[in-house]
Amino acid sequence: MLRVAAMNVKDKLVLTYARFLHLAWAIEKLPDPVSLNPAEERMLQCLAVAWSAADNITVLEAMGLKHGLSQSTAHRRLTSLRKKGLLVLKQHDKDARVRFVMQTERTEQYLAHMGRCVIEASKAAA
Repeated sequence: MLRVAAMNVKDKLVLTYARFLHLAWAIEKLPDPVSLNPAEERMLQCLAVAWSAADNITVLEAMGLKHGLSQSTAHRRLTSLRKKGLLVLKQHDKDARVRFVMQTERTEQYLAHMGRCVIEASKAAA
């Protein structure tokens, strides 16, 4: 195995990403694992980015995010993420037709775990 210090930048990036994936897959070994299919994972990633930029994301805005899913598939993924306890829908105070997609404690734990994986993978390649 090559020493990290002797690697070029491209090799370090590949190693960092591989280490991140290895650590991220370890989420399945947690006491309350979150099992996501690729479409759910993409949807949750897009929602995480949207939540970091705005407090309230409507269902229509969530379906229109750049996740590469059709609107009907996006709606099904929102439903499946809700059933898995990763998001809740909150009705707008003044307009009953509008619902906001909100993260749950379980979502925050999942995203925090993924953040720790990124930090740990970065340390290993430094």
